[in-house]
Amino acid sequence: IEQSLMNAVLDLSRAFFNLPQVVKDNIDIRNSNCCRGYGRLEAEKTHGVGDYKETYDLGPERSLHPERGDKKYYELIGPNQWPESSILQQLH
Repeated sequence: IEQSLMNAVLDLSRAFFNLPQVVKDNIDIRNSNCCRGYGRLEAEKTHGVGDYKETYDLGPERSLHPERGDKKYYELIGPNQWPESSILQQLH
């Protein structure tokens, strides 16, 4: 992977996590049927203690799997949550 691409991804990540909290909360992972979206600081816990990190979980863009109940991992297949297009344009 070229260093310039890695730098660009890191810059976009910093820009995303520096967005106002209300913007990030609009794509909260709790709004997703497939564990995709933004996780607030300390939303994830390890041994009952909030992890000091924010997250943005995403994966391949897909429709919800029709057999969601058959196998637990099907629950991870589905669409991503994205900030509004006007917000995405500001990140570039």
